[in-house]
Amino acid sequence: MRISKRSSVFCFIFCLLSGCATSSYKVAKQYIGRVEFSVTPDRVLIECEKIDTPPRGRYGFMIHVLDEENTVISIIGNIMGTDCFVWKAKMEKILNHGKSIYIAAFGDFDNPRIKYEYSYVFPKLGRFQGNGRAFQFSAIANENGECFDYVNNDKPPCPDREFPITDI
Repeated sequence: MRISKRSSVFCFIFCLLSGCATSSYKVAKQYIGRVEFSVTPDRVLIECEKIDTPPRGRYGFMIHVLDEENTVISIIGNIMGTDCFVWKAKMEKILNHGKSIYIAAFGDFDNPRIKYEYSYVFPKLGRFQGNGRAFQFSAIANENGECFDYVNNDKPPCPDREFPITDI
């Protein structure tokens, strides 16, 4: 089958206008128990997981990130009540308004990947297994300056503390 020049031009313009981009993940920086990820929004999944043990009405806040080997890293926020859904909405806004997402976390990046029993569904990419790596949430931001962190939430200064990692 032969594709006409006109069809090729139409495909190129359609992709350009529809925002076609490749999905990406990279470890931007790491330093002694701190790590920064740079990812596209399609590789990030935010959830409030219901905790069944008493007291009732508790949720575990988590961010799942699809890494370069297509396994899932879990970033744990906190155990909280319905504020979990407030956090989730604010972070989803950051994802929706950005093309490049920055996530900062605490943890040991050198832990080996292990086959994990849980899997996660990323709407645009499919279902992937967890890899047993878990980090503590610090901050999430996009290239437009929208930010949410563990200490100040969405109020300045954001990100707080030692992120972004500076050269020491």
